[in-house]
This record gives sequence, structure tokens and C-alpha cells, in this order.
Amino acid sequence: MNHHSLRICDTHAAISRRLLEACAMLGLGVRPVEPPPLPLPPPPHALEAALALAPGAHLHISGESASGKSSLLLAAERALHLAGHATQRVASPSLRSLGRRSVIDLFDGPVDLAMATLACAGLAEGPLLASPARLLSEGQRWRLGLALAMHRLAAAPPSQRRWLLADEFVASLDARTARWVCHATSRWASREGISIIACGTWDAPARWLAARRLVLHARGSRRSAHLLPHATACA
Repeated sequence: MNHHSLRICDTHAAISRRLLEACAMLGLGVRPVEPPPLPLPPPPHALEAALALAPGAHLHISGESASGKSSLLLAAERALHLAGHATQRVASPSLRSLGRRSVIDLFDGPVDLAMATLACAGLAEGPLLASPARLLSEGQRWRLGLALAMHRLAAAPPSQRRWLLADEFVASLDARTARWVCHATSRWASREGISIIACGTWDAPARWLAARRLVLHARGSRRSAHLLPHATACA
């Protein structure tokens, strides 16, 4: 008789009779495992470093997966809101929200100001402006989200401290485009007195943004953070 080993599927879900029957149809056994621990809060000095940025200065948070980059960005965002600051997080707009509108119709206010913001994101091109925004590529939609966040921050009162926040900053772009976008965004933000806090596993954007680097490390239940010297903008 041939014996076949049963494949086992680990799960954090509650094991029900219905789940067992469905997995049995696929030749799978089910084994309960402990759910992953809740994300640990970032080290206090890491949050302090993020909030201590001067107007127009930037910070790039890097580290391996699960090192706490996104948690630190979220903690900084909450603290900034409590302090009454204006923040905008960069995110690709959903296809449903775009509808049939063109790129320029997503921006309110004077057209020349909208065009200047789109130029910073590399989207001030005739064919792109005339096309429905939902037809943009993934990378172009991310740049559109960046431009929209920049546009909203520019409309905030100059007396209010302003911050641009981005997780996985320029991660969806090729290296050449990412470098250009970083340079343009950094120049715009520094000129406007807006601070950028960006996260990512890629170190190069820190140089392109001329940002300080905060490197996070995770070792089991321990979290650590190291603030590195200010990066010099490079080509």
C-alpha cells in the first residue's frame, strides 16, 4: 500500500468543521498556531528624532521588513495631529475615486499652481493631462497621489507646520524616475518649509532627498534605532 504524507496548513484562524471539510477536499490537514505578536512600539528616541525635524528638513526611515518603519510613521502622524500640525500621507488614489476625470480636474484652485505641482511629480505633460486619470500606470498613479498630497499641503496656512508622510516612498518607480522625483520633491518641500518623513527598505532615496537617515533594527522582541548623519544630495 502506498502511503502519502498529509500536507499540513498552519493557520491563525479559528478552526471550524467547515474549514476542516474544505481543507480535506484539498488533501490538507490544519494545524493551529499562535498568532503573531502585536507590533512593538518604536523606540521613544526614534519618534523624538522624527518630530524634531526643522521646517524644510527631511528624514528617511529604513530597515528590514518588520523592523517597525510603518509603526513609527503612524506614531509620528498621530503625534503631529495632536500637536495641531498639517499632515498629508502619500497614497495612490483608487480607480473608483478617479472616475472619468482628467488629471488636471483632480486639482482645485488656479490651474497654473496645479500645473506647477504636477511638474514636480513629472506629470505636467499634454497626453497625460488629456487622458482619464484612471488610465495612468501604477507608477504614474503613485506620482499623482504625491502631487495631490503636495497640492493640499501647499493650500494649508503657512503659519501651520506642514509635513509630507510616505510609506515605501518611490518604491513603485524605476531608479531613474525615483531619483528625479526625490530631487524635485525635496527642493519643493525645502522651499515651502515642509518636512518629509519617508520610509522604505531602499537606502538611496535618503541621499536623493538630502535627508537624515534613521535605521531601525529588529531582534526578536527588541527594537533599536540609529540616527545617521545628514545625507548629502547626489545625482
